[in-house]
Amino acid sequence: MLPVITILAGVIAFTFAGSILVEGIFGWPGIGNYSLQAIRSSDFPAIQCFVIYAAVLYVVIYEGLNFLYTVVDPRVRS
Repeated sequence: MLPVITILAGVIAFTFAGSILVEGIFGWPGIGNYSLQAIRSSDFPAIQCFVIYAAVLYVVIYEGLNFLYTVVDPRVRS
């Protein structure tokens, strides 16, 4: 079960961080489209904000994954 949870957490994190691609293709308003416009116009503070958003998102998801490991597998608790 642990490898499945690990892969699922990576996919979820990549999906949120990959919103720039989906929103750019379909023209949906959101943080991905905003960051794409920032890249096109060289708005560096907005680009840095999106990179920090993606990094914090990865950290939060993988910390949640570590918590989920202790719930699923009691051997990890010690």
